[in-house]
Amino acid sequence: MADVLIGALDGSRWFDADAVVIAAQEQWPDAIWQPAIGELCAMSDGQLIIHGSESVALVALLSGGTGISVEAESTLAAEIIAWLATHVVGAGRDIVVTDWAPYFLPLSPQTTVNALLAARM
Repeated sequence: MADVLIGALDGSRWFDADAVVIAAQEQWPDAIWQPAIGELCAMSDGQLIIHGSESVALVALLSGGTGISVEAESTLAAEIIAWLATHVVGAGRDIVVTDWAPYFLPLSPQTTVNALLAARM
């Protein structure tokens, strides 16, 4: 099971939550968006529930577009991270994934599922 955080090294905003939700629901039509309510709004815009072929992922979009948390079994997590890298991470940004490898793993639009799985600790 993977529980990782994706963010900019400098802590800056790097994604638009609405755009990520729309694009994710195009990629995974059965994805469910649950907006944050109450006090949770201070930390999170909400979470996507994405159904893979054999498991489910929780993808939380942190408030302000500063981070995305992915909790899923490793293969589904790698698929989601690679999708985020190719569809959300812009070129020239220092976006990394933590708690996946023994080091901050940089993401780029060229990041693949196989490369992520090879780096998995």
